[in-house]
Amino acid sequence: VCDAVLRRKQLSLVLAGKMKAKDATELKALFED
Repeated sequence: VCDAVLRRKQLSLVLAGKMKAKDATELKALFED
């Protein structure tokens, strides 16, 4: 699976309130760059 797809999936879950932002490790890596 492409990293961008995984990040987009996690982002949509976070925005939908289905996942805590701190649990979205792929997104966190994106923001820490």
